[in-house]
Amino acid sequence: MLFKIIAVFVFFRFFILYLAFKLYTDKVKISELREGMAPAEGIFKKGDSFEKEEFLQSCFTGYFSQKTRKFIHGQESLSEEDVEKIKALEKQGKFKFDSLLVHQAQPFALFIFAGFLLTLLCAGSVVTFLRLAI
Repeated sequence: MLFKIIAVFVFFRFFILYLAFKLYTDKVKISELREGMAPAEGIFKKGDSFEKEEFLQSCFTGYFSQKTRKFIHGQESLSEEDVEKIKALEKQGKFKFDSLLVHQAQPFALFIFAGFLLTLLCAGSVVTFLRLAI
């Protein structure tokens, strides 16, 4: 039983998070970056050049090493100053890349409405409905 719980945890921890990260991020050219976009990758200076790294880390050492990096932009969303700085560095040829992964905006109201419809169709709890159906 313990092995099954660990296997499910490992499945959700790595596969589902990785899949969700790949499905809900878009590659955006640096010239098309706008204020308010939420970056999924961070740009940091390494020596004389700049590199980028995904914010989603699958191990604790990667997470803590990322906390010590000095990213040139905010991790929550890009400000106008961040976008200008990134575009200026790209024009100077400081980057070895021409795009950045950003998170897609999710329509929150759509999920609330879908949950309402599912509850209405199941006449209450979805779990109870599935138990009765099986």
